[in-house]
Amino acid sequence: MLNDAKLRAAQPRAKAYKLTDAHQLYQFVTPKGSKLWRWITDSTGSESVPQWPYPLVSLIEVREKRDDARRLLANGNDPSVVKKLRIQENIESARMTFQRVAREWHEANKPQ
Repeated sequence: MLNDAKLRAAQPRAKAYKLTDAHQLYQFVTPKGSKLWRWITDSTGSESVPQWPYPLVSLIEVREKRDDARRLLANGNDPSVVKKLRIQENIESARMTFQRVAREWHEANKPQ
């Protein structure tokens, strides 16, 4: 398992490499020095789409994200689909809030 000292000590090499953690989570270190968290989502070995940059996303935070995604998968939900639905809900909510405020403003200023 990884710890913060190992993550900070990781240096770029000629070829990209992985530092593995538990439950198919790993940090991908590029030759340019970028460090990205990645997670293998299924038994076929395909990687999930999200890539979280280190140190912007800490080891504790990325483990929480991985555990949340594992819970969703255990319940038969695809984490990427759930994320898209949440984003869509937020957009709809913002749209409805703007519409409500605009209607209230219009009603208040209608006599003018």
